Amino acid sequence: MPTTESPKSAFIIMPFRDELDWLHYEIVSACSAEGVTARRGDDVFSPGAILGQILEDIDSSDVIFAVCTGKNANVFFELGYAWQRHEPILIAEDTHDLPFDISAFRVAMYGQDAPAGSKETLKWRLRQAIKAVLSKERPGRGRVLNEPPQRKSVARLTASLQGYGRSHRLVITNSGTVEVLNVSVAAPPEASSFSLLTEDLPIEVLRPGESVKILASISMGGGKSIFDVEVTGNLADGSPVSFPAKISI
Repeated sequence: MPTTESPKSAFIIMPFRDELDWLHYEIVSACSAEGVTARRGDDVFSPGAILGQILEDIDSSDVIFAVCTGKNANVFFELGYAWQRHEPILIAEDTHDLPFDISAFRVAMYGQDAPAGSKETLKWRLRQAIKAVLSKERPGRGRVLNEPPQRKSVARLTASLQGYGRSHRLVITNSGTVEVLNVSVAAPPEASSFSLLTEDLPIEVLRPGESVKILASISMGGGKSIFDVEVTGNLADGSPVSFPAKISI
C-alpha cells in the first residue's frame, strides 16, 4: 500500500515584538508556500510549563527558524538547544544582531540595500533555505553534538558612528573570524563634513571580536549627511579586503 508522507512542521524562535509582526508573517508565508506548518511559542496552548513545551516543539519540528534581531536572550537560549538536533535558519536585520560566535554562519539578512539582504527578497530566500533543510536527512532524535558547529574562516569589518554634536567616534569592529591587518577607512569626496584622526590609522591588527574607536570630526552644514565609507585591510596572506559601511551624521 502507498504510504502518505507525514506533514512537515517548523518552529519559529523569535522575540514577541509588534515591530517584528511583519517578519513573523513572512516566515509563516514562506513555510506555507513549501507545505510546512509553522508556529512559535505563543501558539502553544497546552497546560504545563511553557518552556518544556517549547523545547518539545523544537525537538519534534523539521525546520527551525531563529530571529536574532535585537539579541534577545531567550532566543539564543532556545537556539543553543535547537542546535543539538537541527541546522537552524538564522534571520537578522544586520550583522550587529549577531554575537561573535555565530557571526560566521549563514544568515538571512533583511536590513540591507542589496537584493541579497533586503526585505523584498527575504521570502524567496527563506523558501530556498527551507528546501535545503528538508532535503537533508535529519539526525536521529536524541543526537547530541560532540563538538560545536565549525565556523568558517570569514573576514568581515563593520563601522558605526557614535556620539552627538561635534564629539564623535567611529567604531570599527572585526565581526569576522580571522584577524585583519592594516585596517583603514576612506570617506568619499562628497562627505566633506566628515574627517578622522589619521594618526590613529591604519590599525596594525584587528583580531576577531575586537573594536577600536577613532576620533571623528563633524562640521555641520557642509557635504553629504548620509554616505558610505570603505573599511579596508589585509589578510595574513596579504590579500586585500574591503567592506562598505553606511554613515549618517
